[in-house]
Amino acid sequence: MIIKKNTVFKIILLMVMVFFISSFFKTTDIETIKNSVVMVRVFDKDDNLISTGSGFCAYDSDYVFTNFHVIEGGYKIKVITDDMKEIIVDDILIFNSLDDLAMLKGDFKLDPLKVANSFWLNAGDEITAIGSPMGQLNTVSKGIISNADNSYAIRITAPISPGSSGGPIINEKGEVVGVTFASYDSVMSQNINYAITSNMVSHLYKKYKNDDFKVVSLNEEEYVPNPTNAKTIAALFKNGTYTTYSEDAYDEPDELLKYCNENEYLKTENISDFYYLTNKLELFNKAIEKYAAEDIKETYAKMSIDEKYNIIYVYEDLLNFDSYSCEISPNIPSWSIGQFILEFDLMQAYELAVFVEAVKGCASTKEIAEYLNNTSLYYDSKIMILKLLDPRNDTYDKDIMKYLAKNNRITYAQEVELLNYLGLNEEYYGKVN
Repeated sequence: MIIKKNTVFKIILLMVMVFFISSFFKTTDIETIKNSVVMVRVFDKDDNLISTGSGFCAYDSDYVFTNFHVIEGGYKIKVITDDMKEIIVDDILIFNSLDDLAMLKGDFKLDPLKVANSFWLNAGDEITAIGSPMGQLNTVSKGIISNADNSYAIRITAPISPGSSGGPIINEKGEVVGVTFASYDSVMSQNINYAITSNMVSHLYKKYKNDDFKVVSLNEEEYVPNPTNAKTIAALFKNGTYTTYSEDAYDEPDELLKYCNENEYLKTENISDFYYLTNKLELFNKAIEKYAAEDIKETYAKMSIDEKYNIIYVYEDLLNFDSYSCEISPNIPSWSIGQFILEFDLMQAYELAVFVEAVKGCASTKEIAEYLNNTSLYYDSKIMILKLLDPRNDTYDKDIMKYLAKNNRITYAQEVELLNYLGLNEEYYGKVN
């Protein structure tokens, strides 16, 4: 069979045209999808920017979905559209801290993206991530599904960075199959990133449409977490369910802890309430104001906002019951959670968090001891804090313990323990002070 040259030329030309047309429409699809993706900017009550993330429109032109952790602690929330329009969020319709999802409402007027059934996802499926990593509006990255065995989260290879959270994962049909929320932050890992499955988004939306959520209202007396029970506060601080409890409820930590671990779908009456119920600095301020000793309050009051946020990070580490150890800082020995709870019963975790920040400027163990001497803490507490905070284990010696003992009233039992540590016999009892 003989094919004419002009026929061959026409076939080649047609193939080239098909390639460029398909490429053009493929690019156009992504550009169209970007119009439904937004940057989310979150501010505190003083109009300070506290976080940025991503979001996308689905189900309704005025709905935007994002991660709970993106908007957590927000007093004012804005979205930036692909054409750089800035729109203020009117309401948070529903949120779930454990699922890490939230649904926002505003005068967005965006084209809703179709939310696919993530049940049919497979490893190797090509996907596109769209978001605003490091504040770079609507950045596109390509990858594949590397694992889809989990009903809650999928692993993806599309590169993401801080600010990508809340952005959509798009399949080849232009449908949402996931929501970016985390990456494996390690120099040893390469492109191990995570997205919440789209079925969780569908579930959140159905909960809202069926009015299957709890409206949480602000009560000044109820939302202040009482730091007298570490496990209770860990649950409250972690999961964001700070309200609906009277003071009596804190006397039943097991029941409260059980409640906090439930997968709750919540809504606040307004964004202002959402701020006071989820902003960790506000909660910590309230705890200090209501429960701390005067010397702690004075120390805390002198600290900058950045220092106070550092304290929050320490506090969260102290109450991190998902970890096997209490890594407060690289210079501080790691205690197991069990050790910490058993031995740390003379002082509350929020007070220790303040001390960790306060003694950063101390150049020596003795300076830490001198700082502790100016507090109203018991001798036992001072010794334990010194052991925990001393970054130079080899220089934590007998002279320091003796120094503390001479500057504090100690009991007979404490004196016996100290003398045994110092290697002195019973003839010295009663002579330390």
